[in-house]
Amino acid sequence: MKGMVLAAGLGTRLRPITDEYPKPLVPMFGVNPLALAIHQLRSAGIDQIAVNTHYQADKIEHYLKHSGSAGIKISHEPTILGTGGAYNPLRGWLEDSHLAVINGDIVSTMDVSRILSAHLASGALATMVLLPNVIPGENGVSHHDGLISGIGKFGKKSQKEGNFACMQVLSPKFFDHLPTEGVFDIITTAYKALINAGLPVGAFEFSGMWHDIRSPKYYFAALIDMAARWQNTELANIRHAVTDLGISFERSPHVSVSGGGALVVRGALVDPKAVLGKNTFIEFGATVEADAYIENSLVLSGATVKKGDLVKNKILGKSFAIDIA
Repeated sequence: MKGMVLAAGLGTRLRPITDEYPKPLVPMFGVNPLALAIHQLRSAGIDQIAVNTHYQADKIEHYLKHSGSAGIKISHEPTILGTGGAYNPLRGWLEDSHLAVINGDIVSTMDVSRILSAHLASGALATMVLLPNVIPGENGVSHHDGLISGIGKFGKKSQKEGNFACMQVLSPKFFDHLPTEGVFDIITTAYKALINAGLPVGAFEFSGMWHDIRSPKYYFAALIDMAARWQNTELANIRHAVTDLGISFERSPHVSVSGGGALVVRGALVDPKAVLGKNTFIEFGATVEADAYIENSLVLSGATVKKGDLVKNKILGKSFAIDIA
C-alpha cells in the first residue's frame, strides 16, 4: 500500500488567502491539511507517500523539506493534469501497489486503517469514502450493500446517496481504466467506465468530522468546529499530529483551546493587554498589540492587529482582510 496527497489545485474559491498560501498549506492550529493528510496515511502504516504539486509548488516543496516529512515523493506538474491525469507520472513508482489517496484541501477524522482494511477485504477495483448526505451543488453517489451503482447522471440511482469525501483507495488494476496521458477527471473517466461496465467499486460510509476548505467561510467554520471538539476522542489523531510536529498553544486566562474560546499558536506575539473574544484564532507569526479586541476572527502569519483596533468577523492576512459574517 502506498499513499498520495493531491496538492496541485489552484484554490481559486479560497482567494485571496491562496494568494499567500497554496490551499494544502492554509494554517489550522499551527498545522495544515497537507500535514494532517500525511499523518493520517502514516498512522495507517503507509510509509511511501507522493504529493503532486503545481500551484505555488515551491512553497509546498519547501514545507515538505523542512517539516519532518523526509522521504515524500514530489510529483511536480508543470501543466496541471487534473484528478485523473495526476497518477500518470507516478505509474513507475506505483508498481503493483494499492494507492490510498486524500485530497489536500480537507480535514477529517477518517480512520484510514479501517478504510484500507475494508477495501482489501472487498476485492473492489476502487473504494470511495462517502459522506452520509449530498452537499448542495455536488453530484450524489448512489450506493447499496457496500457498492457504488452511480455517480451524478451516470450509472443507476439508488435510494441511498452520499457525497464523495475526497478520500479513495485504488487497486492496481484500477489504473488499467485510466487514460495514459492528458488532462482529465478521474470520475468521468475511470469511475464512469467501471460503473457502466458493472465492475465492483466499493463504498465506505463515513460520518465523523469532515471539512472541505473550499472558501474563506468554510475554512473558518472548520476552525470553529475543530476548536469546539478539540478535547473529544474523535480528534485524538489530529492532536497527535499537532504534537508530533512540535506545535503548541499558549494558554492564559483569555486563551483556551476548548469551549469556543480563543487559541493562540505559540510563536504569535500577543500583548497581555489585548482582549481575545470567542472563536478567535491567532497563528504563528501574527502580531496583536495592546488594547486590541478580536472576536470571531482569524489572524494569519505576517498580519498585525494594531493597538486599540477592533477586529470582528474577519480573516486577516499579511496583505488582505476578509469579512466572514
